[in-house]
Amino acid sequence: MTLENSVAQRAQAFSFLQVVFGLGGIVGAFIGEIPHVFGGGGLLTEWLTEYPYFLPCFLASAIASIGWIAGFILLEETLVTVKHNPTNTLSNGLFSNSKTNAKYNTFTSNPPHSLSVDTWKNGTFVSSFFASLTKPVIAICITSSLVTYQNVFYDELFSIWTASQRGLGGLGFSSSNIGTALSFSACITMTVQLFLFHCLTRRFGSLRLYRSVLFISVFVFVAQELTYYLYEIPDIYGKTHTNFWVWVGLLSGLAAKTVCQTIAITGAVLLLNNAVTRTDSLGAINGFSQCCASGMRAFGPATCGILWSTNRLQQVPSSTLRERYPSSTIEAEESS
Repeated sequence: MTLENSVAQRAQAFSFLQVVFGLGGIVGAFIGEIPHVFGGGGLLTEWLTEYPYFLPCFLASAIASIGWIAGFILLEETLVTVKHNPTNTLSNGLFSNSKTNAKYNTFTSNPPHSLSVDTWKNGTFVSSFFASLTKPVIAICITSSLVTYQNVFYDELFSIWTASQRGLGGLGFSSSNIGTALSFSACITMTVQLFLFHCLTRRFGSLRLYRSVLFISVFVFVAQELTYYLYEIPDIYGKTHTNFWVWVGLLSGLAAKTVCQTIAITGAVLLLNNAVTRTDSLGAINGFSQCCASGMRAFGPATCGILWSTNRLQQVPSSTLRERYPSSTIEAEESS
């Protein structure tokens, strides 16, 4: 669909696919708070009190149904089967064309992994798939899987860390505070996808931008732990152990993390599609990449829980933390 567009235009088109995640983060947080709106009594209130998760699950199912109906009615099949047609071999990648400015190209104009006519005629689905697993494709799949693992691990840890009491090393946030932070992150995701990603791609190129955000992510994730110590800094009224600077630090860290995460995930998809050298294996390669990412989504929460539990077992006694943060102070902040 984007064969005749420039790299910056393709980046903008791919970014639209990720906008739904940001929109889902905003809508999802709102849906989670809907049952609290119905507090006026009556049959509906009693029903939602008895089954508090019915309404969020029903709305999520309704949204999925709308998406299915729209996809069934509005979308057309893009898979076209052509036998023994060597012209479908793309020596420069799916998104390469003569109109593209050379300085925006990610890979060389003559990649060494283009397939011959004989390989096309005698190939099967399996041979086509493995022939398309070139070094650039494998490298992108590995890095994108690690990015997925990194983000899933952090997202799993974020809720535990922010909800835990300060005496246990957490931030002591309420569920509404956590929802606000996640909604803020979703807004950043939408902003980056709609207005920033394609501009940065046009300025720096896909590969350079991808490498840069991966490098920046190292420092962004390390700095997250420093948010806990912002309770020690006096606020504008000279009081310590307040949430003022914690909110500033948390939202700043979330913004930096979300920018890097959004660019890395979308950039990986763009690079992967640009690296595939033949159209008959494009779907298989994208499916393979998604399988790797799905494996990391399953592995991330498990390792996060194990490491968190292990750390809790080896943590300093809670009495030590209670001496540092008196119980009255912690309870007062939690009640507020």
